[in-house]
Amino acid sequence: MVLIMADDLGYHDLGGYGHPKIKTPVLDSLAKRGVKLTAFYAGATVCTPSRMALMTGSYPTRLGWSKGVVGHILSTDHGLSPQAVTMAERFKAAGYKTAMSGKWHLGDRPPFRPHRQGFERTFYINKSNNQTDELWRGDKLLEKPYENRLLTEKFTRESIEFIRENKTKPFFLYLPYSAPHFPVEPHPDWESKSDFGVYGDVVEEMDARIGDCGFVRVPSAPKPLITPFLTDFYRFFPVFPWTSGRVLWIPGVQTEKMGEKWGKMGKKWVKKIITGVEKRVLMHASAHLGLARRCRTRPRFITAEEKAHQK
Repeated sequence: MVLIMADDLGYHDLGGYGHPKIKTPVLDSLAKRGVKLTAFYAGATVCTPSRMALMTGSYPTRLGWSKGVVGHILSTDHGLSPQAVTMAERFKAAGYKTAMSGKWHLGDRPPFRPHRQGFERTFYINKSNNQTDELWRGDKLLEKPYENRLLTEKFTRESIEFIRENKTKPFFLYLPYSAPHFPVEPHPDWESKSDFGVYGDVVEEMDARIGDCGFVRVPSAPKPLITPFLTDFYRFFPVFPWTSGRVLWIPGVQTEKMGEKWGKMGKKWVKKIITGVEKRVLMHASAHLGLARRCRTRPRFITAEEKAHQK
């Protein structure tokens, strides 16, 4: 499974969803081959809690979140409790190789980093690209400062390497791009190529990089590859479609209070994927792949000081 997340991607920011100038043939092709859910909701309206919901299957408030994101309003001493059960830990326990490459934003301090949340291999920035200039692998700082316009390329290359190394094994890859979150700075090879300025350049590069990964077909893969695609949220549009197929494609939107029944619904969608249709079925990020019921936990969003005190 490859779970891809864009950062702040909007409803009309893909060619297949009505943008007259931004060209996204890779994601458009996934949409055409999949099931489109036009009532899919992200876990929150800002980065940190949205990712908490996706990773744990819990509403962010159940883990203690109340406002802000790590590094803005919320102190960098806060992070997702290591006691919370994540999607990565579920996959790892089932024998999958796990990795994440991209934007984390669930805690800066050592106890909260992704390699302590179920990911065996990590390559990441710890917050949004307007909040940090540090690129990490595990606990090792690789670059300070990194070059923002090269992040999409680097996250993709890391992902391709992981897929190639594990193509004959079951694996779970989490690829949360930092694009197209501001500052919007296009890669030199993509600068001025879009008909929609620098924002279009960044979105079109991300689309092409996803195509470079070859997510639709992985040679020698032991099982069919499922590839959800979503955005963490977008401030100005109330609804964003989900498409699916042999490849799942799930753009997300602003938060909404949803029913507990969606945990069961997520499991049903995985068992049988119908392609080439559109469904207006309410879905929520916390119900993603049926993890809402299986991963929901009581441990809360704690501070590093609290974690040290617990020891």
